[in-house]
Amino acid sequence: MTDHSDLASQADALIQASQAASARGDTAEATRLLEQAAAVGGGHPVGLWLLGAEYAEARRYEEAEQCMTRAIELAPNMGVCRFQLGLMQLTSGRPQQAAQTWTPFDELPEEEPLRLFAVGLLAMVRGEYDLATAALQRGIALNATVLPLNRDMQMVLGEIDRLRNEVPPADGQATTEGNAQTEEAEETDSDAHVLLTAYRGSQLQ
Repeated sequence: MTDHSDLASQADALIQASQAASARGDTAEATRLLEQAAAVGGGHPVGLWLLGAEYAEARRYEEAEQCMTRAIELAPNMGVCRFQLGLMQLTSGRPQQAAQTWTPFDELPEEEPLRLFAVGLLAMVRGEYDLATAALQRGIALNATVLPLNRDMQMVLGEIDRLRNEVPPADGQATTEGNAQTEEAEETDSDAHVLLTAYRGSQLQ
């Protein structure tokens, strides 16, 4: 019978090999190795999380969500994974599902960055821009653990500024060209708000 330490070592070796493959640009090999890592022991949480992030980078969002959902089922305290999952749900137009995914953050201290980021993003969706800005700025100031999150939240703050300054077309009229530009901008913003980075090496929370 294989013990847990052997399984953990096996998964870690596969994850390290996947990172090496990714560093040399071999995405297919990196994904294949993460798929193996995710399957270790019937489901390895970190392997599932990183595989989900890899799928997200490839815009395979349904598979990414499945992997991250399974990861937090196995390890509910993987805060960054939970945050990524909720953000994918939010940016795919499911704010209620994102709020449900982020519900455990309500039990964290009020000054916990992940809790503040979730509060800010949900406030943004509701159009509560002052609350959103304050929460996101406070979260960025306090977050010294998972620094890539700060970059992404700065992007969201930029989007909030854009929304604040957005002026609707006069009399509800818009040209076809204007509509096309708006749709393109919305698509770009949506892509920008999805955390495509795996945050490899970051401390799990």
